[in-house]
Amino acid sequence: MLPKKFRLSKQEFKQVMDDGQMAPGKMMGILILRIKDEGRRTKELPGAGIIVSKKLSNKAVVRNQLKRRLRAALQSVLPELSDIHLVVLPNRRAIDASVEELEKEIRLMVQK
Repeated sequence: MLPKKFRLSKQEFKQVMDDGQMAPGKMMGILILRIKDEGRRTKELPGAGIIVSKKLSNKAVVRNQLKRRLRAALQSVLPELSDIHLVVLPNRRAIDASVEELEKEIRLMVQK
């Protein structure tokens, strides 16, 4: 599970879904919302959410395994980021991907 400090609130999640820019990739799409600095002195912690559709697999076991691997990948990427919110939308290619492959893809997409 993602640490609470890296989870998006419902309001933040909705804001990313409405205003975020899609960064497409081979295994997933990521909605990215960069947080505007409004005179704050401290940087805001990044936040992330995951949506795994039933279109990927009818089996809850497969969807939950994918979510666990995505959370593990996000845990190593999020501490390096600041002032950014992400919503990860995996596709079918992500089902068979390892944590390392998912992590690599997330890093590439966030740097764009």
